[in-house]
Formats: sequence, C-alpha cells, structure tokens
Amino acid sequence: MPKDVRIADRLNQAYGVAQGNLTDEQAAAETVRQFFQALVDKDYKKVGSIYGGTLEEYAKEEFGAVNAARIISIGPPVAQPDWTSTASECPAKSRSSSQTARKRCGNPAPT
Repeated sequence: MPKDVRIADRLNQAYGVAQGNLTDEQAAAETVRQFFQALVDKDYKKVGSIYGGTLEEYAKEEFGAVNAARIISIGPPVAQPDWTSTASECPAKSRSSSQTARKRCGNPAPT
C-alpha cells in the first residue's frame, strides 16, 4: 500500500460522536468539545475516532504537535456553505499562546 494512503476503520470501531437527543447545534458543539478534550488529554485514539475513524497512529502524526492545555470556550456552530457539515469555533489555550481553532463537525448542515 502506498505510504500516503490513510486508513480509516469504520467497520470495526465506532467513529464520530453520537448525536442522541441533541439538536444539530448541540451535537456540533459536543463534538468539538470532545475532540479538543481528547487533544488536551493526548488521547489520539479518541481524536482519530472523532476525526472520521482515523487510526490512532495517523491521528497522532497529524495532531501530535498541537499543545492544547485546556478548552476556554466553545462558540456556536456556524454552517459553512461549501461543507456538508457544520463548524464550531473553539478558542483553545495552547501551552505557548492562545489561539482559535476550527473543527468540522459531522452533523448535517441546516437546510
């Protein structure tokens, strides 16, 4: 298999964040919260599962340099016209400075 091929396991593991009884907006914010908390915890298996089922080793390779220390707040989801999902801004405090990061969430965009 070519080295630039990434494997996402969507058959043998749960991936994403279950929406349950949450609204699309609540589910988007919860997805962002769990994603960034997994980065804070350096739990790359969870990062990968939220990031579309990406295997832990690839999630660590892609996000291992992120030094998130804690979540400050999660902004309201913002529908993106060129995406099929919603996005939520999530200001996060890194070990070196404050920054705003954006995470695509796997919830349908409002129609």
